[in-house]
This record gives sequence, structure tokens and C-alpha cells, in this order.
Amino acid sequence: MEINEYHVKTCMGQCHKDSNLPFLTDAELKEFNTIGYTGKDSNGNKTDFSSFLNSINKGTFRVTQTKFDDGSFCEEYLIIRVTEDKPKITEHTLTSYSLEDKYKIGMPVFKKLFDLPKDKLIKALRLICNTNKGAIRVLDNNPSVKKEITDDEPSNIELAFYDVIRISPFGITYAPEHGEGSHIVEFNSFFTIDNLEL
Repeated sequence: MEINEYHVKTCMGQCHKDSNLPFLTDAELKEFNTIGYTGKDSNGNKTDFSSFLNSINKGTFRVTQTKFDDGSFCEEYLIIRVTEDKPKITEHTLTSYSLEDKYKIGMPVFKKLFDLPKDKLIKALRLICNTNKGAIRVLDNNPSVKKEITDDEPSNIELAFYDVIRISPFGITYAPEHGEGSHIVEFNSFFTIDNLEL
């Protein structure tokens, strides 16, 4: 399983030039922009980003609006894309979780991290991400911390010092200043922070 996060800015419904959705073809990006501008697809059917992305057979998507129009006609979205490896045939039965299941499984850990003050959050992340040099570099430089709440529910934590560490109920992503983020920690059913000495 691979999880990728994309932070997308739209202006007048159009995907901003600095936003990167590399999995979309030119035609799909055009359709994405049509939906953003009109709330309808090119056939005139009412739809939204989530429904469209989940219809193109390129993974499972969850779309969360993180910034609403404040009069500038610009909005921002967090798009999480989950792609599954082809299952291997084994003598054991494997359980495949849906995106919604993964979200629910990871939420308890995410909320515990969300509730930590900055100093303890950084200390926890040092212990969790100790093998990722890029993430440790961010944590060593007193990063800014931004916590986002959507519909009264914690949705995202971002620690930034040029590069960025992003935390969601799906886990932890590290993104260099110029480049695509990579998922470094998954909040699965075995993951806990209860044993960390903070």
C-alpha cells in the first residue's frame, strides 16, 4: 500500500500552477478544473472533487477542504491518495481495509498527537521519525506548527522549516521544499505513542 498527500490550491475553481497532481492526465486535469469552477462535470452532472477522483481508477481518494474562500476566490484542499499493491496469493486470509477504515484506525493516535503542546509533539516525532534524516532536520530547527480543524474535527498537523512534516489520521508524511511528499509512518492498528517517554 502506498499513501501520498497533495496540498492543492484552487483559484476561481482552477488548480493553481504551483499545485501538483502528477497522477492526472491533461484531460483529467481539465475535468478537475471544470468541476472546481462549476460544481459539475463536462456533461453537466453535479459532482465534486472526491467523486471525480474516485471514479478514474487511480486509487482511493479522500478530499478535505482546509481553507475556504475568504473573498479572494481561492480555496485549499488536502487530497490523500491510497494505492494498493496487487494482492499476493498466500495460504492466509488477508484483511483489506477501506480508506474510511484506515482513517478510523489512525484517528485515536492522531488526536493524541494533535493534543500535545509543541515541545512534546516535537519530542514525540523525534522518537517516531528517528530514522528519517529529512524529518529530523525539520525538528532540529524549531519548526512552525500549524494545526487544522475541519468541521470541528482535527484534520491535519503541519511542522515546517523549509521542508514539511505533515500528520493526518493516515500517518506521517515528509515533503522536501521542492518535491513530492513520501509517507514515512502509517498509523495502523499496532501503532501507539502510549509507550513514548515525553
